[in-house]
Amino acid sequence: MSVPPLVRMSVCLSVFMSGCLSVSLYVQMSLETISLAFQNDQNFDKLKTNLSKGFENTGFLDIFCPVHILQSKWLKWRQDAIFQPFDWVLELTKRNIKKRVDQIESGEHVLHDEPDDFLDAYLMKMQKDQREGVESTFT
Repeated sequence: MSVPPLVRMSVCLSVFMSGCLSVSLYVQMSLETISLAFQNDQNFDKLKTNLSKGFENTGFLDIFCPVHILQSKWLKWRQDAIFQPFDWVLELTKRNIKKRVDQIESGEHVLHDEPDDFLDAYLMKMQKDQREGVESTFT
């Protein structure tokens, strides 16, 4: 499954707006700090590698060129190469969300009034929107 074009463009735009170099350095420093806690985790190593590849491959053209041109037969190969690492990150995120939902359903993990992490906050927001009948972007 590939990342939708609008998500791809928003990723590129946010990377540019933050400054590609500063984001890359920040992500690298943060991931190196976090990696001490995940020293033997293969998924974490692959996550770190894929994020680095995605940021390294992003250029000026990818940020400012209209989406329909980037998806043309002449540039599609470039977009596929840039976003392929992010496709894996998206799949990892989906697996982690499913794992947490399964843990909640089995009683292994309990949602409290205050979320324990970003994943709990995401799931709590989804539940709140469902209860209130609000059409949400949290899907």
